[in-house]
Amino acid sequence: MDTKHRQLFESYFQQQVERENAFSLGDKVRLVDRLYQDASENGLVPIAPGQVARVPAQSPRVQAILAGKEIALGGKTIQGQATLQQKMATLPPVQKLLILFLVFTVPGIGLWGFGRYQDSTALAFTETPTITATQTVTPTRTPRPENALATPTPYALVLDNAAVPKQPHDPVSISFANVAFTLGVAQLDEGAWQPAVAEWLPGTELRRVVAVPYTLEVGNAVATLTYGSEITLRLLSGEVVVYRLVDIQRMQRHAIEVLNALAPSLVMILHGERAGQRWLLLAEAPQRIGLPTFTPTTTSPPTMTATPTPEGTLTPTVPFDGTGSPTILPSPTPTSSPTATPTPTASPTPALAFTPPLPVTEIYTDTQIVINEAAGLQLTISNCAKVVQIGRNEGDFVVCEVTLTALHDGVEYSNDTLAISELSQVQQIPGWWPPPLSVVGSIGNGQLSQAADSVSGKVAGTIAKKQSEPVLLWEQAGFRFVIPLESLLDE
Repeated sequence: MDTKHRQLFESYFQQQVERENAFSLGDKVRLVDRLYQDASENGLVPIAPGQVARVPAQSPRVQAILAGKEIALGGKTIQGQATLQQKMATLPPVQKLLILFLVFTVPGIGLWGFGRYQDSTALAFTETPTITATQTVTPTRTPRPENALATPTPYALVLDNAAVPKQPHDPVSISFANVAFTLGVAQLDEGAWQPAVAEWLPGTELRRVVAVPYTLEVGNAVATLTYGSEITLRLLSGEVVVYRLVDIQRMQRHAIEVLNALAPSLVMILHGERAGQRWLLLAEAPQRIGLPTFTPTTTSPPTMTATPTPEGTLTPTVPFDGTGSPTILPSPTPTSSPTATPTPTASPTPALAFTPPLPVTEIYTDTQIVINEAAGLQLTISNCAKVVQIGRNEGDFVVCEVTLTALHDGVEYSNDTLAISELSQVQQIPGWWPPPLSVVGSIGNGQLSQAADSVSGKVAGTIAKKQSEPVLLWEQAGFRFVIPLESLLDE
């Protein structure tokens, strides 16, 4: 096992330990056994902290590797040994899980088509010297440059609790602005949808609803879109549906009316933002009925030519009876009015109202009053206390009283920007943000209309049972403040 894979697994394992509060030796052994069972029976293997990939554990190719047979993947021949299962049976559970991680990851990449293994070096399992892999060089045809197509690279797999699409009309991937996501099927928790990765909401057929993570890379890609840009949805059946972008909106999280429509369309939600609102991309599917295009023919109206009356025309004022002299009245000469010719003015293309996310700057401070000029808010921590139960949840928690004060008019605030975690988690996992924990009297979401207006509420989080260093996290407008709480705890 190389250092990179070992560090990846250790980070993932540590996160699972914290998530399940498995801090005793017995809890950790049971956690290892469960992870090993998930890998061997369900094909779940970690690929990043907090993320797992599902590979077909019952696939003939995977079973062939475990049975010691030879298979070819992307120009390489991988050969196991007939005694692999017997050797693994004698290994500790941790080493079993590490070896299964490599065994499942290599064939999973080849089977799913997310990329081919192209390294020219030999593949070997360093944990057990007797298990080797030989390389067979297979000539491959190099495509001509003019035939090579630029394909967006998927950088998200089916992760966490998202299920795998199974029905022919289930979406399996979405691509836009040269980026792509593989989609899982969202799992609802008591009717609530809390997307964790790239997911499709089941039951949305006419208007497809998809959620993708709101990262810096995704935000920069969305910023390049214009009205009419293509968003491509691929279905399990192989069908490709192309949508055209019509709008980008900023919506409250609870505004679900936009998820329904009477025309074929797509809603893409950018989730994971530390705010009470979400960006929504609205796209429509072009209608193709198959009828010939009707082009109306413009018919010019008939031109009326006025005949001027010559000067000196005799216009009798009374009937002429032959006596006297007729009165000669000159006819007025018509004056032509100038015709105004409008000058065409080019209408600028309206810009999409979208702002990419800011890179996060992490700041450690031990003060009870923190000012975030970019967010226009001041945070004040009043006091904190340890509790053993929040609602129906039992464990070890920290609850803090906080107040947000506006520095100027029209400042938005959100409970999503605040969390309580542990210093070890923040230091070990870059960008770590704990799972949300609801508490009665939370600060909620809203706006402070005037300067000096304030709102108060509670923030809660889970901590370790022993030797914990709780910290309060405040992330907003590109700044993350890490505030130790030891001195504020009311024992």
